[in-house]
Amino acid sequence: MRDTQNQTQDVAGLSRNTDSANGHIDKIFDKEKVENQMAFAQGVQELAGKVAGDVSAYKLDAAEKEASDRLLKEDPKNAELSQQALHDKVLADPAYQAVAAE
Repeated sequence: MRDTQNQTQDVAGLSRNTDSANGHIDKIFDKEKVENQMAFAQGVQELAGKVAGDVSAYKLDAAEKEASDRLLKEDPKNAELSQQALHDKVLADPAYQAVAAE
């Protein structure tokens, strides 16, 4: 108010209440909501990790069975191997290693 002579509005009646100025801004940051979102995201991340691990284990088991069956079919002498020797041969199989590398 620089021109007090020509001032037509009574400044004494102006509201100085900032609660309703420019709408309500009292809840810009909701800490509880953010914490809930973070907990949810962490839960989803943990679940995704478990699912990925389960899928990987399933693929490795299937590849091991497939390689074992194929090795036994290709060479009947493989049936005479100990379980550990056959297992070692399966682990060295290129098809099994390709799945394990994924």
